Amino acid sequence: MAYIASMIGPLTAEQEAAARAAVQARLDAEGAFRVRKHTVLISATRGSP
Repeated sequence: MAYIASMIGPLTAEQEAAARAAVQARLDAEGAFRVRKHTVLISATRGSP
């Protein structure tokens, strides 16, 4: 939960309880919960005048 909170900021007690329930449901169903972070690199160049 600390890692998830570090990504989006502090969780309220209600948000943490909901997140824990979602994680537990995934653990029960699949045996694992993987935390992934998708990143996208965007680059731009300035055109010549």
